[in-house]
Amino acid sequence: MQGKALLRQITTEQEQSDWDVPLPEEKKMQWKLWKDSLLELEQLNIPRPYVSVSLSATKRREICIFSDASTMAIAYVAYLRVIDTEGQSHVGFLMGKSKLAPRPAHTVPRLELCAAVLAVEMADMITTELDIEIHAMNFYTDSKIVLGYIHNASRRFYTYVANRVTHIRKSTCPEQWHHISTDKNPADHGTRLVPAAALKQTNWFVGPSFLRKPETKETTQVETFELIEPDQDKEVRPQVTVCRTIVTRDSLGTHRFERFSSWKSLTRAIGKLICLARSSCRATNTDQRSNDHLEQAKVTIIRCVQQEVFKEEIQGLLKKEEISQHNSLKDLYAKQWKQVQSLADIFWKRWRQEYLVIFQPCKKWQDDKPNLQVGDVVLLKDSQAHRNEWPIGLIVGTDPSSDARVRKVEVRIVRQGIPKVYARPISEVVLLLSKG
Repeated sequence: MQGKALLRQITTEQEQSDWDVPLPEEKKMQWKLWKDSLLELEQLNIPRPYVSVSLSATKRREICIFSDASTMAIAYVAYLRVIDTEGQSHVGFLMGKSKLAPRPAHTVPRLELCAAVLAVEMADMITTELDIEIHAMNFYTDSKIVLGYIHNASRRFYTYVANRVTHIRKSTCPEQWHHISTDKNPADHGTRLVPAAALKQTNWFVGPSFLRKPETKETTQVETFELIEPDQDKEVRPQVTVCRTIVTRDSLGTHRFERFSSWKSLTRAIGKLICLARSSCRATNTDQRSNDHLEQAKVTIIRCVQQEVFKEEIQGLLKKEEISQHNSLKDLYAKQWKQVQSLADIFWKRWRQEYLVIFQPCKKWQDDKPNLQVGDVVLLKDSQAHRNEWPIGLIVGTDPSSDARVRKVEVRIVRQGIPKVYARPISEVVLLLSKG
């Protein structure tokens, strides 16, 4: 981190002059000291295995991720904590990362929240790459403000905080987030200028000591955090008090309809009530027709009856619940559907028996009418097909009798892309279009 911070400082100052201008002696000395300090990394050893025991022989495995931020940098580091069969804890370094804080500078709470978001993204990446079962995922931060943001369920935030809290809660739940003091937080070292020689003396690679305890309340206790001074926090939206008026509408009650002797008198009475209600309303539409109140009265009466008879069914539909197969409302719809189908069958039957036959009047040969001829387009009757699926064909041959009358024709039709020719009496064809 020391090198990243120094490079940013040098490049920022160099922007005010030419790129090839030599560094000031002070900056040159700082850069040389940092570069020479990297030689200490040769003495740093990191064990290859995560822990000293076989992962397959452990009974519990946890991932613990720590995050921290300062005005200079953001850091997050992850450890694998396992419990062996004897109840002993073992901790291994998984990965860690630090980056410079964005410019222009943000507030520390915002930077801490960004660190928490990056910790969640690291957790998603680790769980994807590890080929072992993880029983728990815990997150730690030393910012109680951020913990208040994550645990909040009563106040709303402005866009910056709201988007990041939503991202965090999409992958984690508030119970996974815990507080840790700054002096125990290993991620704190990633936000400071720690020389390479001093890394061995930090807990960056080994994690905090409480992770190595067999059982710790710090990792199992469920904590809740409140917002810290939300009325003074600029990230929290102010509360707005809203008064709501609830208007209840009582049904007319179908028992009132029993006072009327006929449907006509009932609709007239309800229509008069509608007219009185309209006249007392200042927003009355004077362009409405004089008898539309009767139509509205009919709708009102029917709706009132439906709401009483099918009260439970209507409430279930509003809640998008499934209606039982033996429900009376479903039976009503089934009856209406059958009625519609029956009316459709009646229509097509009458269309075939009363309308279609006019194209072929059954009369004796008293009038001299032209014979069917080759090239005429006809409708071919088919007792095996549905009434509206009779095929259309083309006459390709005629068979006149001794009196020169054509009483039998050959009709070519196409079914499923295959042409076929049928011989039919003219009583079974209907002329649609004459060639002449």
